[in-house]
Amino acid sequence: MGIAKLIDHEVFILIAEVVALLGLAKLLGEISKKIKQPAVLGEILAGIILGPTILGNLFPNLFQWLFIETKNSSLALDGLVQFSTLMLLFVVGLEIELKQIIKQGKTVAWLTLTGVGIPFVLGTAVGWCSYSLFPMNISQTVFALFVGAAMSISALPVIAKVLLDLNMLKTKIGGLIIAVAATNDIIGWILFTVVLGLSGLSGGENNIIITIVATLALAGLSVTLFKKFMDWLLDMTYNFTHSSGAVIGVCMIFMFLGAMLTQWIGIHAVFGPFLVGMAVSSSRHFTHQMKEHFMVIVSNVLAPLFFASVGLKVNFIASFDLMAVSIIIATAYVTKMSAAWIGGRISRLTHNEIMAVGLGITARGGMGIILAVISFNAGLITAPIFAALVIMAVVTSMTSGLITKFSKVESVNDTELSKKVELREITC
Repeated sequence: MGIAKLIDHEVFILIAEVVALLGLAKLLGEISKKIKQPAVLGEILAGIILGPTILGNLFPNLFQWLFIETKNSSLALDGLVQFSTLMLLFVVGLEIELKQIIKQGKTVAWLTLTGVGIPFVLGTAVGWCSYSLFPMNISQTVFALFVGAAMSISALPVIAKVLLDLNMLKTKIGGLIIAVAATNDIIGWILFTVVLGLSGLSGGENNIIITIVATLALAGLSVTLFKKFMDWLLDMTYNFTHSSGAVIGVCMIFMFLGAMLTQWIGIHAVFGPFLVGMAVSSSRHFTHQMKEHFMVIVSNVLAPLFFASVGLKVNFIASFDLMAVSIIIATAYVTKMSAAWIGGRISRLTHNEIMAVGLGITARGGMGIILAVISFNAGLITAPIFAALVIMAVVTSMTSGLITKFSKVESVNDTELSKKVELREITC
């Protein structure tokens, strides 16, 4: 018996789904950038228009034909979206520059400690207290920890793009914001994967102790031994083939292997590509030009397709819960801004620098949306919480542009701080 395949009609429907989602996402994403808003805003709006919220209400037969009736096509589309998610997390891993984090010293350490610790503690408290307000399929403890982890994560690619647009990337405060956001992402994703393992919904077969130990071990290995191994392997690959395509191919293979490993040990598959991206980010053989070639497809095809698919998940009108949205947005701002204030005061930053850092690390952007999608697909959260997290991610990204209001006076050129920082608009 051969492998299963799509019949001609199913292939036609799949192509129609991709054309509709990608076409409208690119159009509205470009319009969003024209009006100085993150592209992700337009891309999500494209999915809402084509999803159950608008198309499903106005033209239900067309919506059923395009996304519902042909199950195999929809399943194939979901596979493509899952692939896009892995690629997005790999790209985020590529953004992590450990040397830049180390250069910032104690300031980054304090801002990271407060930037992750305070949102996690306060978010967990809010999740615990608000659990009874919403119908849940998980325990109060798991939901509380999930909210804490969700509040801990920032959005490094969004922040980098905002700083680029504001001509702040080569400033002292810009370099500091990038370093803090990077460490927030690393620790925040570790917390989230542990919570997902604790919930028992991530698909792994091991217990939570093994999951926690494995998560920490993999994170440590990715920036030490595995990083050296990948640098050696990419060197061997390039010397043998003299082909940048071969180097990219090897990175892709290990990206998938990393996804398989983390899924197997009870962590979500997206954490593997994130760690592999970190391991190869500073390799001298994975050059800037290779990154550019690699990211063209991700930024222009896979990212818009993923964010447009978010709008297909739920009916945002029917799932809109004002209380949930208000609690999530308020918690997002209060936790990160208070964290920046406490860490900034300890580090003796000025008021304006504290406000700039706070607004920067508050932005959730695509990272917040990826977390929401993973959680919703795993059954960790319900539709109202999913909708609230998506709205929060968009709102916090839109307000991150206010950084410039608090940074003009203190901005001092420092090319050394940003020499290695790569700018991407993948999840903006």
